[in-house]
Amino acid sequence: MAQMKIAVLLSGQPRYLEQGSWWFKNRVFPDSYEQLKVDYFCHFWKEEERNLWSEVDHNFKPVKFHVHEYDDVLYDFRERVRMANMGAKDWHLVPPYVHENIAFKEDYVTKYGFNFHGMFLSASHIAKMCGDLSDYDIVIKTRSDAVFNPMAERDWIGLFNNMLRNPVFNDNIFAPWLRIKHGAPFFGDLAFVGRPKLMYDFLRNIEENMFKILTTDKHLFSELLVNNYGPIAHWMWSRLSLYSKTDWLSIGVVWPVPFDVSLIRNDGPVNELTYANLRDKYAEEEARRHSEL
Repeated sequence: MAQMKIAVLLSGQPRYLEQGSWWFKNRVFPDSYEQLKVDYFCHFWKEEERNLWSEVDHNFKPVKFHVHEYDDVLYDFRERVRMANMGAKDWHLVPPYVHENIAFKEDYVTKYGFNFHGMFLSASHIAKMCGDLSDYDIVIKTRSDAVFNPMAERDWIGLFNNMLRNPVFNDNIFAPWLRIKHGAPFFGDLAFVGRPKLMYDFLRNIEENMFKILTTDKHLFSELLVNNYGPIAHWMWSRLSLYSKTDWLSIGVVWPVPFDVSLIRNDGPVNELTYANLRDKYAEEEARRHSEL
């Protein structure tokens, strides 16, 4: 059986590079897996006093990677949005917290607003950097601090083969979970899995499509005036799909495998921890953060 080629795209903030790379290479896609050939691609935002070029190369040995100055990208994007919204008369369709934190209506940028756009802008940049990755069978878009529940190689192959061979799934990218909450669409963004062309078509124009949502298409926010469920980043991914005409399914409906993904919130080594340890730590940290909001 020929090897299946998998491209793993890591983007956003360069968090837990050492722990994340160890988990990927020892627990998720270890060298002992003979039928999977996994390559890494990275786009991260620059952090002062860190030699990210060296860190990324040492930990992931990526095929391609780039370190970008976030302030330059964000403030250029913000200025374009603000200029396009000069004299806008449709702000009544947008919830006040979106005015302040996401749509740049105010003269200042909140802490939440400063961080919010980074994952979307980085996703767009990594897609443009990598191209359509047509030499690969499957693309996984995730982040450096993501931890996947370890699965046997046969489970990964069964999952990927069903995505590729079952015509029912020809037009779908897969997320860990999808949910219609009080009528509004939300889905998990810790990992996306799909065919290279579908992933490329969804990711590459995210910056331009978010610009549209924040300017000419602000009316899309109006449903949040009725449904104020809260996790707007999970909502934003679904709205961006309108432009790329991307179809989505939850991974759980594709193949009966124990797929799950969480985030590292452990400053120490992870080699002696189980996935359940890391998942529980992440859940505790999320609960703490939400209690402070």
